[in-house]
Amino acid sequence: MAVIYCRKCGEPWDCYGITYSRGEGNMTAADAVRFLKGEGCPSCHWGRHCIQCTGTCKKKDEISKCACHGNHYLIIHKLAGKAGPWQYDHGQNVCTFPGKPKIIFQYPDSESGDSKLHEALALCPYCADAACDCMVCSGTGKLQHLEASRLDAALWSLVEESDEDVTLYLNP
Repeated sequence: MAVIYCRKCGEPWDCYGITYSRGEGNMTAADAVRFLKGEGCPSCHWGRHCIQCTGTCKKKDEISKCACHGNHYLIIHKLAGKAGPWQYDHGQNVCTFPGKPKIIFQYPDSESGDSKLHEALALCPYCADAACDCMVCSGTGKLQHLEASRLDAALWSLVEESDEDVTLYLNP
């Protein structure tokens, strides 16, 4: 399969749902346009977060037994319009998030049956404070810009894999 690389983080994406059948792949049609304009991708949260640590600023712990599996973040959720606590899934169990979460990224509201659901990426309250800083972003959580050679490869992949006039998307 042909691949197009994100111009912000260099993450590879299948070009079919981005160029040929926009919105039928891993991105919505609106997200595909954002991607083609060079605004980033879902992996880097549209150019906002380091893809190594997902914006947590912490190095992943490969042997962790924590609820976050060493990622130092949890995906939390709660019903929109309700005053209840944030919750997270831990295997087969739904657990209540302790205290106020340190939210890294708020996802768009999603539908769950007949209810709206707020979802967010939050620092793990159990292990994030003790974790080492991410070596890619030096603990900032910010996306590190691509070096020139990787940016050239990302732009070339867009030109090669698209049948449309890509000059619309090449303006910074």
